[in-house]
Amino acid sequence: MNNNNQLSFVNIITKFKIQIPILQRDYVQGRKNDTVKEIRENFVEDLICHISTHTEKILPLDFVYGYADEEFGKYDREVAKKNLNALLATIAKYSSPEEFQISYTIKDHGDLKKDLFIPLDGQQRLTTLFLLHLYVALKFRPEQISLLEGKLTYKTRKSSDVFLSKLVENAKSLSQELAIDDAIKDASWFLISWLKDPTVEGMLVMLREIEDRFASLENKDESLQLAYHNLFVSPKIKFDFLDLNEQGITDDIYLKMNSTGKSLSDYDNFKSWFVGKVDTLLEKNKCLKEQSCFTNWKDKLDQDWYNIFWEQDQLKSDQLMYSFIRSVLSYAIVFSDEEEKDKKLKFDKLNSDTFLSLKFFEENELITEENISFLFNLLEELANESESLLDISDLWNSTFTSEGEFRKVVIDIHVIESLLHRTFIYAAFLLMVRRSSFNRLEFKKWVRIFRNIVYNTRIDDFPRFIHSIKATHDFLSGDQRLYTDNEKWIDFFSEKQVREEFHKFHLENTDTENIKAFEKAENHFYLYGQIDFLINWSRNGNGEFELNTFQRFWERFEKLFSKEHLENKILQQILLVYDDGWMPKKGSNRYSFCKSSYNTAREREENWRQVFSGGDSGILNILNSCECETQDLEDIINTHINNVNDWRRYILEDGSLIDQCGQRLINRSEDGNFVRLLDKTKLSGNHRELRTWVLFKQLEKKFGGDLIKYFSANSGERDSRIYFVTSGLFLRFDRHSSLFCFEILQEENNQYNIVDELEIENVYEIENVYLDCIRDFNLYTKDKLPVKAEELI
Repeated sequence: MNNNNQLSFVNIITKFKIQIPILQRDYVQGRKNDTVKEIRENFVEDLICHISTHTEKILPLDFVYGYADEEFGKYDREVAKKNLNALLATIAKYSSPEEFQISYTIKDHGDLKKDLFIPLDGQQRLTTLFLLHLYVALKFRPEQISLLEGKLTYKTRKSSDVFLSKLVENAKSLSQELAIDDAIKDASWFLISWLKDPTVEGMLVMLREIEDRFASLENKDESLQLAYHNLFVSPKIKFDFLDLNEQGITDDIYLKMNSTGKSLSDYDNFKSWFVGKVDTLLEKNKCLKEQSCFTNWKDKLDQDWYNIFWEQDQLKSDQLMYSFIRSVLSYAIVFSDEEEKDKKLKFDKLNSDTFLSLKFFEENELITEENISFLFNLLEELANESESLLDISDLWNSTFTSEGEFRKVVIDIHVIESLLHRTFIYAAFLLMVRRSSFNRLEFKKWVRIFRNIVYNTRIDDFPRFIHSIKATHDFLSGDQRLYTDNEKWIDFFSEKQVREEFHKFHLENTDTENIKAFEKAENHFYLYGQIDFLINWSRNGNGEFELNTFQRFWERFEKLFSKEHLENKILQQILLVYDDGWMPKKGSNRYSFCKSSYNTAREREENWRQVFSGGDSGILNILNSCECETQDLEDIINTHINNVNDWRRYILEDGSLIDQCGQRLINRSEDGNFVRLLDKTKLSGNHRELRTWVLFKQLEKKFGGDLIKYFSANSGERDSRIYFVTSGLFLRFDRHSSLFCFEILQEENNQYNIVDELEIENVYEIENVYLDCIRDFNLYTKDKLPVKAEELI
């Protein structure tokens, strides 16, 4: 663009009237939302700082382009011409039957004066410059306001058009005691209805911003004088002015440009500022330029790196890239010296869609050499589609996440809420930027190691997240060689898992075949990478690991510990065949059947993992005894069930009894005879006694439920009871004698009194069918044969 096309605002309005066309949006630089507020403040500050000083420099405001046209308007003429042509064609058509022949020609005078400029791009800047000129003229040389009369108009927004006309006409009479926007709204000519016009409202906000900015200067009067000179006399703000008519561009560009026109996105504004900040970093540290990621980095920002997000979603590519940059920078917040609550607040802001001012990035010192080097190296790796992405996608499978394929997830990383996922992604990022220092096997091994320690550590709140990120950074950052030279090779993470990874690391170094076997087992839906118990079970008498033994145990374990077996209770049943010592102890005589849930490290650690880690685990007995197919397990249960003569027998006969334990907990007396099925975690919650509940279900099934009721207990003092409605008798299992006993409730003292056998038969006349069924009920007690019928009462 040559200097002949560089025009100031005064140059433009001297030659043209500016008409904002139909399809242009409202004046948005005066909107009150946070995003526009920052843009407005920065733009006005730049303008006024430039014009209120002695300067010869020109402040360029980029391109302004559109069409020069005559007052009537090219497009208005086209519409009129089309309508006139249609009218004459209709007259000609209806004249033919009457033997009139009409011919006509419509001529367009091409010598009309082109004194109207229709901007396709630049409306916002032109409007702001109009208001700036108006304010400066008003405050320093009011007579010059006449230069602005009729120079900015709106094609269809009549209220905006009339407001501007009235404002220029009456500006000199505005109150000097009020702020500029209040003075305008207080004027007699101002219509209240104009406040509903977003363009008018935006202009009032902008005028107030201009006034406040001048008021903040040390010498306002001198600043206004300089501003007048630099706007009206020797303009220091110019546009590259482009008349598309003169360039021979077709008319349909008008509609195309306006149909896609939109305001600058948050990313556009951030990017403009960001590029300047990175340039400053490079000027201060020349060594940064030597990193390959900084080669042609500006082009990459618009092309190679931008394509990562464009390919994901063309309509949201700007927002995706901006969100990604924010999320990557958010990890740096963890290392600040602020309190944890402030870190979390800022971390969450960076990972949300809310507007962030550029001052936020400045104040939190996010644009540093270390942060930008990390970001650019990461973008380089993602753009190169290297093997590392494939390796991570393979390792971050459905066992560890349901979020999706790794590359797609990190592109939209700001939506990831799980702190576990965030920790693993950070570790993967650090390893990716160091990709060149690994061979493929080493890289994949380290990603796998960090996957295992992350997903086997509780990271369920922000303080623990901070520790996890710091520990990961301390170990993986820098150029040092990665190694595990002791069992505590990294801080914070689960000591058990860190120790396991230490031993696996060295086993894998001695035999690469071990890696394949370990990887397969680690991907089990419940193990989540924790397989130390299988490794320990696979050692021979000399403590040496045997791969063949490991593979045999793994193949059987995978069949034994399937999702189907986890849900249908056959796991608990097969283990109870041997004994009940495998049940995890939970204190206060409570024991767990183990929950089937496994979504968090805590759930896994508090349930089946306690069974796996037991040195004499019943699971090892099962792995040694059969192939662990479902039929194998059922055969073992059916073969040995008759040898079980304690409380376990009921569970072996009916695994659904476990469902009566809401938290999969029982309370069992020391001798094992008295077993409560806990609905909650404590005895204070409702619970059932095992034997009375089994008996009740049998009676209910045989005789119906109208004449019997079951009363659950809700404390440790009162036991569960079966109630016989017609006789008023209760039946409970005596925890001390391991026998059933009948009772009657004394209402006067709310106490239960035991009823002897004679009273039952002669006084209460309980139905014989119930007594017969009770006497036939098999009462299994530990170290005791089934109780005889006559011993039941």
